[in-house]
Amino acid sequence: MDSHIDCPIAFKHSHYTTSRNVGYVEVTVLNQHGIECNFWVSSCDGTALKSIDYIAKRQLCKMTENEPELKIRIQVLESDNEPYDKEF
Repeated sequence: MDSHIDCPIAFKHSHYTTSRNVGYVEVTVLNQHGIECNFWVSSCDGTALKSIDYIAKRQLCKMTENEPELKIRIQVLESDNEPYDKEF
């Protein structure tokens, strides 16, 4: 199966916002057609910067036909700097 072509997945939300010192942000991936599929998930910078605000993630994910969604956690780094929200 060429999952990069035939894997009908979507993110539950188009972007994610988190505050500092929360530990992690949880991203939800939806299996839109209820089929088995494999795909890569990779974090990218928004206002949150990898290695400064969060630990970068690149992960091969596998979903079965019985999994309607998959939750992926991204670690948010703690900071004593000014408290403000960041987007992924």
